[in-house]
Order: sequence, then C-alpha cells, then structure tokens
Amino acid sequence: MINKIRKTPATKFSLLMAVFLFGLYACNQKTEDSEGNLGTNPDTSRDSEGDTFSIVAYDKTTGQVGGAACSCVSYSGGIDFLSDLITDGTNSPNNIVGAIHSQAAYNSSTQTFARNRMLAGDTPQQIINATVAADGSSASRQYGVVGVDVPGAAGFSGTSNGDYKNDQQGDNALYTYSIQGNILDTSNGQDLLDDMEAIFNSTDGTLGDKLMAALQAAKRVGGDSRCQSRGNSGRTAFVQVLSPGETTPGLAYDVGDSVSAVADYIEPIDVLQCLYDAGENTPFCRQTVSTFPYSMDFEEKSWEQEQATCNVNSSWIRSRFASPSTGTGPSGPNQGTLYTFVEASNINGQGTSPRDAFIGSPCFTIPSNSTASITFDYHMFGSDMGTLSLKASSNGGSSWTTLWSETGNQGNSWFNDEFVDISSYAGSTVKFRFEARLGNGFESDMALDDIQIDAAKNNTHEDMHLVNYCSWAIEELLNGFDAKFNDKKPPQKKSRDQYLDETFMDWNLPEMDDKDYNKLVDQVDGFLRAWEKNYTKGDKKSKPTKERKDNPNFKSNKDYVPPFEDVAEYMSLD
Repeated sequence: MINKIRKTPATKFSLLMAVFLFGLYACNQKTEDSEGNLGTNPDTSRDSEGDTFSIVAYDKTTGQVGGAACSCVSYSGGIDFLSDLITDGTNSPNNIVGAIHSQAAYNSSTQTFARNRMLAGDTPQQIINATVAADGSSASRQYGVVGVDVPGAAGFSGTSNGDYKNDQQGDNALYTYSIQGNILDTSNGQDLLDDMEAIFNSTDGTLGDKLMAALQAAKRVGGDSRCQSRGNSGRTAFVQVLSPGETTPGLAYDVGDSVSAVADYIEPIDVLQCLYDAGENTPFCRQTVSTFPYSMDFEEKSWEQEQATCNVNSSWIRSRFASPSTGTGPSGPNQGTLYTFVEASNINGQGTSPRDAFIGSPCFTIPSNSTASITFDYHMFGSDMGTLSLKASSNGGSSWTTLWSETGNQGNSWFNDEFVDISSYAGSTVKFRFEARLGNGFESDMALDDIQIDAAKNNTHEDMHLVNYCSWAIEELLNGFDAKFNDKKPPQKKSRDQYLDETFMDWNLPEMDDKDYNKLVDQVDGFLRAWEKNYTKGDKKSKPTKERKDNPNFKSNKDYVPPFEDVAEYMSLD
C-alpha cells in the first residue's frame, strides 16, 4: 500500500426511460473550463480503426452464441454490426453454425467472405486463414471466431492494428470463446484482455450475464486508448445473444443505437448494464459470495452501478490515472494499478448541483456465529466535497441501513483500511453499496480502493473439543498412559473408544464421527511427537528439560501439562 493513513472512527418502462436519459448526452458537448465543465472534445482521426475490445462465445450447454464489445467510435446505429451470429437460415433447434467478430479496420466484404467460409464447413482457423489470404489489407483487420457445427475458436490480429493489440481463445467443457482488442491502453492492454477472460470464466449465470461481466472487467479509463482523454473506456457498447431456433438475437442491447453514445466521464458499459438489467430483470443478487476473505481491489473488475442511479449522469469510473479536475480527487490508486472514483464536474452542461452515484457489491452469505467486517480505502479531497456512505440491505433492497458515512473535505490523502463491523449480518445474505452524494461544485471527486470483506467463524463448544481432547491426551501421556492411540490397548484394559466416550461424557461434548476421530488421532499424535522432542529430548524417561523446570507449574514430569495456548497454536485454532 502506498501513502496510506489509518483514520480513526470517523416499473420496467420507467427504468428504460431513465436509462435513455442517462445515455442521452452526446450532442452539443462543451470543453472544459475553469469552472470544472467537462464535455467532449472529439478526436475522430482514428475512428476508421473501428471496434476496440470484444468477446464472442458459444455456450455448449444452451447452444447459444453471443458477443459483446465496446469502442470509442460513435457510429450512427451503434457497432453491433461487427458481431455476426450465424445460422443456417432455418428455425430448427440446431440452426446455429457459429459466430464471427470482425473489427479494427472493419470491411463488410471480408465479413461476408468469412461468413461464407463458416457456412461451407471450415474450421475457425481455416476461416481465418482463407479470409486473410483473400484480403489485400488483412494487416489492418482483427477477427475472433467460434464454431458450433465445426467446434473450436481462432483469432487474428493484423500487424497494422494499433497497439496494444492481441487476441486469445479458450475452449473448455462449457464454453468456447475468443477475446480480442486493438488500440488498447499500451500500459494496461494485456491486463484488460486477461481480466475479460478471467471474469467471463468465473461468473455464474447465463451467457448474457457472463458477456456483461467480461465487459465490466474491461471497463477502465482508456480501455480504448482513444478515449483516455474522454475519461472513459469508450463511447459505444453492445451485448447480444442468439438462441437455438432464432434467426436474429433475442437478447440485444446497444449503447449508440437504442440510446445515444455517452458523453465524457460516463461509462458506456454502465449504461449498457442498466439497459441489460432492466430488460432481463436481473435479480438483486447478480452473484452470491460465500467464501472469505473476499477482495475487491479493482484490479480484475469493479462493482457495478446500481439501478437506483441509472437515471443520473454520473458513473463510478475505474482508472489508473488521476481524476481530471484540479483541486480535488487522488493522483492515482492507493494500491495496485486501478481504483474507482466519481467525477463531480459539469459533465455536458448538467451543472454541478449535488447528484448521486451508487456502486453495488455482489451479495454475501455471512456464516452464522461469525465475526465479520469490511475494510476499505477512501479519498475525499476538495472544497466542495459531499458525502460518501456505506450501506447494506439484507431484504432484497427494500431498505438500506447506513453502516458508515463521512462528509466534507478530508484532505489530499488516502485513508487506509477504514473498519466497519458487519457481524450483525451473520447468518444472513446481505448486499453492500457505496453511495456518493456529490457536493455543490466540481471539487467533489471522491474515490475508493482495496475493499476487503472477511468473516471468521467464532469458536463454539463443538469447535473446541479437539483442543480440549488433545490437552487431556497429553496429560494422560505424562501420567504414563499410552495416549498416541496406536493398536495397543490403553491401561486398565479400556479401549480407546471408551476413553473417548468417557472424556466426552465428562465435558458434555458431542460425539465424533469417524472422519473427525481420525483427524483427532493424527493431530494428537503429531503434537505429542513434537512436544516430546521439545520438552523431554525425545525420551519420556529422561530428566526434565530446563524449559520444563523453569515453568511455574512444574513439579515433576507427570505434572507438567502444556498450556492450552500451545495446543491451540499447534492445531491452528484460536
């Protein structure tokens, strides 16, 4: 961590209309001035280079194919024409042949050529080879191909594509996919492609859910390097999925067509997510996490914008750069490469009056009887600073409880590991969100980094019986009994099961199943061997070691029992 300071406690139609308003800021844009106005100063000199980053995929379980992409260009009608989801022209349940993404210097003739090669039965790699060979300008093209009738995936990135450029493919038991990008952030381009692949593979849900998650993983300022100066990853984006029996995609959302291309400092992927969530009735819990510790450090992806602010022209922006306005915001992340912030400036003439930006977590199932917490780093610098709050809901979003809040200028420093106890949610499923209420002015950029959630199960009576039993066994050893539980019977002709049962009866502990019993045997035996070596030099008949003599509880060899803490430490319990 860099420059960290510990701070002490301190209805569907209407939503679609809201999404429309959220994206409707591409015209009559203004340039930045001294009052913090941020608009669009378009550079269209490289628009002919086309789409920037995309994923095309085949779901082997459902038989669907789909694609998603984002670009800094703003073509009338959007950029979904780059994604060709191919059928045999019938409505049969097996009509899907495959899918091809054609991007960079897009050419409709080469796209048609590739489609015909797929319909002719070529493999994905044969399609690439034939299309490139027949194209005199192939160096400026980029392709991603997945086959259904003829399985597999292949990609191509021409040498004249703008850097950073690359393509990568995957084919597993569930999915076949190709991910490709060009004109990417030269310092972060491969990371963008890797993040798309990792999050696509790790996200649960439908093919559409996974494609949207892959775009969320790619989201960052300058994802398309032409949009770095615009403060977003692109201006247009789409996602579409074709199901068996369909001839056109039944799932299709497009920023740049159904809603306008976005203004600067607005994320097209967030606008697309709002369209998708409204159209697909995305549940309150997109994902549910039950494994801890959990980390959101913004390195692989970001939490998503909440539907509550889909009608507000503000986004939580994922970036590796400083926030753009002077006198507010951080100079970069607090740790790692990426963080997230809210831009408070007058974006596209909307003014700088207070407005909201919410970013929401997945849901978390907090184990019963556990101590749970959330920590995070935050930055709130600027004379117009508003309020940053952490809230939680365990009732599906019907209500939100404020867990933490900070208001006003906190200085130009990151605050590290702000701690919030969430143990009250043990035994329930809860979702968190950070709410930024921007101040009345452009000097109100606030930022987040390194969110960590942990839940440690408290030691119960049942959890501690192994430690207690181990302590008893050691005492028996020191009294001359055979507590290593080998095949010999213990003294007094008692079976080891009898000893176990009697001990549990004494302590009123639950009985063990065979698996726990065998685990106990191994733990006790291992501890005893280590303890014997340390305290008796490996010989039970030897004289007491100095360590044992110096212990205030020592009277004789048989009277010394290692303290409970020693046993617990050895068994990795606390």
